[in-house]
Order: sequence, then structure tokens, then C-alpha cells
Amino acid sequence: MRIPSIKYLTISKLNELALLGFVFCMPIHKRVAIYFLFLFGLTFLFHSSYAVFKLRVQNNKVLLLLPFLYFMYVLQSLRDFSFSELGLKISFVVFPIIFLASKCNWPILKEKIVKAHLFGCILSLLLCFSVATARYMDSHDTQFFFYTNLSIFMHAGYFAFHLTLAFASALYFLLFGQRGRKYHLLYISICVFLVFGVILLSSKGPLFALLFIFFMFLAHYSYVAKQWKNGIVATIVFVIILIAAYRSLDFFRYRVDSFLSALRDKPKETDTTSAREMVWERAIELIRAEPFVGYGNSANDKLYESYLQHNMQVEYKHRLNAHSEFLQLFLELGVLGVFALLLLLLNSIVAGVRKKDMLRLAFLVAIVIGFSTESMLETEAGVVYFCFFFCFFNVVRNP
Repeated sequence: MRIPSIKYLTISKLNELALLGFVFCMPIHKRVAIYFLFLFGLTFLFHSSYAVFKLRVQNNKVLLLLPFLYFMYVLQSLRDFSFSELGLKISFVVFPIIFLASKCNWPILKEKIVKAHLFGCILSLLLCFSVATARYMDSHDTQFFFYTNLSIFMHAGYFAFHLTLAFASALYFLLFGQRGRKYHLLYISICVFLVFGVILLSSKGPLFALLFIFFMFLAHYSYVAKQWKNGIVATIVFVIILIAAYRSLDFFRYRVDSFLSALRDKPKETDTTSAREMVWERAIELIRAEPFVGYGNSANDKLYESYLQHNMQVEYKHRLNAHSEFLQLFLELGVLGVFALLLLLLNSIVAGVRKKDMLRLAFLVAIVIGFSTESMLETEAGVVYFCFFFCFFNVVRNP
């Protein structure tokens, strides 16, 4: 990416560079990314238009559901006189305004933004490997290469979702990009590197998302390009990589075995999958008691009380939330909040299928799986990841 000289550094260029800097740093370090976002916000004041906002809203009315959800949190905060959620959820308002009112030509910037995120993920994973290697040299403990020990910038699950989206981007450029054939060895290497990173992070949701995305892309490519033999070969290679990882990486094998065991056996507190099932049972009980308006900011407190009543000491000690954004939103905002979220996702999925927008569908696959297993909107990393890319993929094809 060519950086313009100071002489030609206009507000428009500075706005674009700040945006790309934010996207690049998003998987690396949130504080650095926020500085770029502040710079983008300052330049946005001089690079936005109400006329553009009105035009884009006509084609992207669904994005208004994000500020609507924020308004529901405001009402709940006024009811409870607790405003802790409002700062965390401000992205529900900020990113729709940015994408709808900015004078940026989003379709032209699409490839730059996607590649900025891809390269940011690659650099972040390289830094994580470097730190893990240095720690291993001191202690000879291989655990530094796995799960939370490997992810030094954010929770392993959220980092793995970033890597999953980056994998989808690299696979998209490889299979459908105009220069995919020219750089096919580079993109193949990047895909393998990112898959290896997701395997080592061993977060189950992102791993399932990665598998789904791979076979979805491969099926679409095989159908469109009539390259069924290449699709079969790629599938075999992918399965061999997973089998090799399962047989050679003890921690990865433990995570897979614990998941399969949780599916077969009665829920217990000895693994994270079973713990989630027990938490979901408590959340569903509370939802049945108050399905319409929810519990507002006291939703998690109600969960903690339920843990104590059912002798779930581990969950109570760690103050676990609902570990499902669908259940979490149901607990906090009631049925109307969940309906708004489902409408957001379904509208975007239908549009993605209709337009055969593979990158948008890849992101939505990751989000649906993530929302099913994590309360992603309860953390800053999850809120920013969802709001930014959801707005981006919905606006990028429209003027």
C-alpha cells in the first residue's frame, strides 16, 4: 500500500489512512487501534455528509437496528439507574454513523480494508509466535504455544475469530480474486499459517466456523469454476492437516475429546463445553420467568444467584455470563432485543446469499457461531469486531 507524501496528504487521504490503520491494528492491540479510530473520527467530521447519510440509509435501513438496540440499553439503564453498559455498547451508534455518513467510497476501499485486516492478523500471529518461542526457550514448556498462553493481545476466542475472518479473506483472494492465480502460492501459505494459528488457539467456536467457511467456499468454487477435482484434493489435504494436528498436539486433542465427551455425557463442570450447557440451563430458566422486558443490567446478577442456588460454585466464582449472545440479550432486553438482533442477522444473510457475497457470508457464519457459544457483545473486543465488520459488509456494495 503506497503512503502519500505530506504534500498531498489531504483530509480524504488522512481519513483513509486512519481507517486502514484502525483495521490493521484491530487484531494486534486495541489501544493502538483506538488511537487510529480517534484520528478517523476527527477527520470524519470534515469528511462526512448528511446527504450521503440519507442516500445510504435508504439502501441500508437494517443498520438502524444497531442504534435501536443501543436505545433499548439506554431505557434499561434509566430503569435500573446503572449506566455501565452504555459506554461498552457505544459502537452500536458510532459505526453505523461512520459507514452511513462518511464520504468514503466503500466499494473502492473494500479490498484495501480486507487486506489491512488480513495483514494485521498475520503480524499479530507472528508476534504471538515470537513471544511464545522466547518463553519456550526459557522454560521448555510447550503450553506457551496453545490457547490463552499464545494469544497475548486479547482473549484467545476473539483472536481466533479474527484469524478465521482473515483466513476467509485469503481463501477468497485465492479462489475468486482476479490475481489469485498469480499469487496462489502466497495465499495458500497464508491460509495454512492461519489455520495452524486457529488450531493452536484451540477455541471451539472459531474452529467450527473455519471448517464451515472452508467447505462453503470450496463448494461454491467447485460449482462456479467446475473444478471438482481441485476441490476434492483441497478437502483431502485439509482433513489430513486436521488429523495430523489431532494426533500430534496434545492440547488440541484434549479440547476436541472434551467437546465430544460433553456431547455424549451428562453436563458437568470438568470442561468448558459442559459448563456452557449448565449455564445455558440457568439462563433459560430466568428467561422463562421474565421473557418480555428482561432483567436489564441486573441480568448477570440474577445468573450468579441462580448458580449459587444450583451449587455451581465454579461458575459463580468466575462470574460467568450466559456464554451465548442470544441468551444474554434475551436476559438483558427481553424478546424485543433478541428479535432485533435476529432481524439484523437474517436480513444480512439473505442479502449475502442473494448477491453471492462470500466474504459477508463467511463473517456471518463466524458471528452466528460466536453468538451461539459466547456473549460476544459483553466485551469491547467482541462489540467492535461485530459492529465494524457488520456495517462494513452491509454498506460496501452500496454507494
